[in-house]
This record gives sequence, structure tokens and C-alpha cells, in this order.
Amino acid sequence: MSLSQYMPFDFEQFMLIESHYSPSPKMRNNKAYNFWFRSLLERAMSIIDADLPENWEGTTRDFFFLCLFRIGFVCVYYDKKFGVSFQPCSLLGQNLYYQPIEALIANPVYDPKGKSIKLGEEGALLKLTPSYAGINDVIAYYAERLANLDASEMVAIWNSRFPKIALASNKPGAEALKKLYDSISEGEPFKVVSNKQIAPNDAQTKEKPWNLLELEGRKENYILPDILRDFQTIINNFDAEIGIPTLPYQKKERMVSDEASMRSYDGKARSLTWIKTLNATADEVNKVLGKYLEKPLKFELHYDDEDNEAPNTQEVEEE
Repeated sequence: MSLSQYMPFDFEQFMLIESHYSPSPKMRNNKAYNFWFRSLLERAMSIIDADLPENWEGTTRDFFFLCLFRIGFVCVYYDKKFGVSFQPCSLLGQNLYYQPIEALIANPVYDPKGKSIKLGEEGALLKLTPSYAGINDVIAYYAERLANLDASEMVAIWNSRFPKIALASNKPGAEALKKLYDSISEGEPFKVVSNKQIAPNDAQTKEKPWNLLELEGRKENYILPDILRDFQTIINNFDAEIGIPTLPYQKKERMVSDEASMRSYDGKARSLTWIKTLNATADEVNKVLGKYLEKPLKFELHYDDEDNEAPNTQEVEEE
């Protein structure tokens, strides 16, 4: 299978993929989706600590992690002008084990034809995942669900603002009620009005100027707390996916501490794969470019529970 399938997509490829996505991405709120995508991406990038060359610090370090998590890999090489450098790249050729043998860097700083790096000799690949893919698909999966849940939250909040409907029997009564409601909405705790303000046009009638209509099932239809719990459930699932310690907070019954800790161990699977891949490829970089490096490249997980006590069977009860 060609490694070209792992290359970063251009605009036309994105449009082709999304046109076959069901349901269509147009059903989501793009503003909410972009917010959640960026939020989850930054959350994911927080799990890796790195010992990098000094000339990679600052905004260069930010670009490095963006390349790793969104593209999946970078080429690390030595440049006479810039020293030890990294760049996103295209991969060319295949060796016996179908691994790339050459990296092509397209950067305006270099010749328009690009800069070619022989992997294993002039440079090496540093990658996040064994499949050369970034985690755009993981981020998009959860961002899609959070963006759609955002719409439900806003509808629930809006619906909760209309608990009653007033049926006015005449125009003066309707106008008086509007003014009363406006005053109360502005924060006035106590309002005194003249009975003439709410009296009907016909002084002889006993008809009330308005009647309040209660919305049936209002409390049953107030689902905002459930939606907020769903938000937390999705975020907890995302944290478990990428290796941030989390617990199944929605669990209602009693549980033992072993059961509570399993969530954390389950969440280490993907992050352990990432850190092993990063350090394995970092060893290759250190081997090829060691004479140019002030210190070896090294990565570790920010959330590491190696020092935690062994799980036990003591029961814990969730509030």
C-alpha cells in the first residue's frame, strides 16, 4: 500500500472527502466546530513533553507540535544556514519494508524544486503514529459531536426562558403586561402599578385583562442538565482516547477503585503508542544527526501514572 495516502490533504481533497460524508458537514455549526477542533487539538498537544534543540523553542516549538499532531511526521535534517531543522515533507520511494527512503521539502527558502533529503543518511523522519497519520480524524470525530451538542444546548437554554404565555383580552392589558415584564426582566424586585393600568376598557365587565397559560410538561422538557452531562461524557471520552487521566463520572452505582482506575489504563493505549513511536524515531534522528545535536531528542508523557499506587478492591462511592 502506497504511503501517499498519508500525505497532508489539499483543499480539493478535503472537498471530495466531505462531499461523501453522511450526514453532510453543513449540518453542523462551523463556528462551534472550529472552536471545539482547536480546543481539542490544544488539549491533545498538552500530553507530550519534549526535550528539543534550543533553536526550536518559542513559536518554532508550536509549529513543530502542530506538524506532528496534524500532519503526523516531519523530516529532521542539518542545514548549514539554519542548523538542525525540521520541515513537513512529502515521502518518496520505498525500501524492502515499504518505508520511505527520501523526503522532499517544499519551502520558499530553498530552491523552487524543493530540497531532497536521503533518509538515514542526511536526515531522518520523526513521526507521531506508526501509520504516518496525524490525529485530525480523532479531533474531528469528537469536535463534530460537541459542535452538534452545542446546538442542542442553545435550544434548551432558549426554551427555558419562556415558562409562561399570557393571553390578553384587550390591547391595554397586553401593553401593561409587556411593561411589567420588561421592568421585572431588568431586575426590579418589586413593582407597584395602579389598577387602572390593567383595567379593561369596559368597566362593567368582570373579565380579567389577561390569563396566564402554563406550558404543560415544561419541567419534563428541561433537558439542559442532561446535555451538560453529555458534554462532560464526550470530553471524558476524548481525554481517555488521548491519554489524559479521567474517570467515568456519569457512573451512578457503587464501584470499586480497580474499576475506577481502569479508565485511566484504557486511556494509555493510544498515548503509549505515540510516545513509543516518537522515541523510536527520535533514536534514529539522534543516530543520524548526533554530531550536530547539543543534546539528544527525547519525548515523554506529561500525564504519567507510573508512581501511582497499585489498584485495590476498596469500594468507593460516587456522589
